[in-house]
Amino acid sequence: VEFVAARDAVLRRCRIYATGPGCRFMRGLERWMEIKVFNNNVEKALKIAKKKLAGEGLFRELKRRRFYEKPSLKKKNKEREAQRRRQKWLSKHRTG
Repeated sequence: VEFVAARDAVLRRCRIYATGPGCRFMRGLERWMEIKVFNNNVEKALKIAKKKLAGEGLFRELKRRRFYEKPSLKKKNKEREAQRRRQKWLSKHRTG
């Protein structure tokens, strides 16, 4: 089920082309992701697209929005995410 949702999200948010390098973002209100398909290898292109969307946090956002979240829980989760980001930053920049 998750793969089908991911594929549908990819198809809605991405335009798949057959030539050119990599992924680029267009300026403006909407950001489009371009995934290049080489040698008719669509599975690999979908894998790349899924990885890029996961990096953007799309799947985390879909999971979070699956059910209604009370404002108190929303605030608590926001603080928890900030703490997680802070710990991640500290672990990267710690000297010793």
